[in-house]
Amino acid sequence: MDAGLSRSTELELSSLPLEAEATKRLEGYRDSGVCVLECAGYLDLYGDAWGCLVQGDGWVEILVIREAAEESCSVQTIRLEARP
Repeated sequence: MDAGLSRSTELELSSLPLEAEATKRLEGYRDSGVCVLECAGYLDLYGDAWGCLVQGDGWVEILVIREAAEESCSVQTIRLEARP
């Protein structure tokens, strides 16, 4: 990994369906007021995986939400930050 870049990964389970979790996460980014949504959408043809790329000052987050079981999903957040 580059000496000027740090990366963290978080994986969690949600009891919400994929669409509701995605909406909640997008609203959270919007309400924070410190980032810009670069792109978002489904990652597969079946609608079982959704993702977005969000950019802030000196950082980027990649969010991937996947259907886990009926009415639940997994949420993976990958955060890349520039180090001085």
